[in-house]
Amino acid sequence: MQRVDYFLIFDIKTILPQYVELGWNEGSSVALRQFRNL
Repeated sequence: MQRVDYFLIFDIKTILPQYVELGWNEGSSVALRQFRNL
């Protein structure tokens, strides 16, 4: 289970910045809403 948790954390760390960049570049709250839904 530790490996699964590690991969989940790794995926979150790689996906989170992408959502932040989308929110900043587009200047809209769409990315933030999608992130909250996750």
